[in-house]
Amino acid sequence: MLTDEDRESLVRVTAVLLRVANLRASFPSARVSDDRHGGNHGLGIICWDAAPGRVWVWQVVREENVDRSAILDEIHARMANVRLDPRAAGRTVEFGPRGLMTPAIEQGAFLFSPDTKVTVRSDQDGVELYRADEFDDLLPEALIDKSAAAVRAATLAAIHAERHLDSLIRSSAAG
Repeated sequence: MLTDEDRESLVRVTAVLLRVANLRASFPSARVSDDRHGGNHGLGIICWDAAPGRVWVWQVVREENVDRSAILDEIHARMANVRLDPRAAGRTVEFGPRGLMTPAIEQGAFLFSPDTKVTVRSDQDGVELYRADEFDDLLPEALIDKSAAAVRAATLAAIHAERHLDSLIRSSAAG
């Protein structure tokens, strides 16, 4: 059983992966990675060379926890860390442009809970906001298989999918 903290962490990772996939589809030659060493307000996304000589950085933050000054402090700290990376030499590190993600609002299923969707949207340069909501238009409760075997199978499939996406992100960052 997922704790609330585990669930929140996995919802946040789902939001990041939606945006990483978006960037990889839009800029196939760019290196896109998630940054799991962020501050208290969210994870980050780093996109290398989608535009020549540029490194874009986003903070992915829960919509309900928007403390703009804290988020800006964290993204500036994240950008400073990126500038220390030898790969950033000769590149401009800047806020990820607002409006670059197409579509601007994305939704995806939360793999660990079939009745939850994750929505991510652009807020301002360098900030993507996410939230988790219950699907309103799901099958009636009586039709959803919540047997132990079904939950176990869905959980294993979700773990496998997350590992696969993580390996794709790592291979993109490496190379």
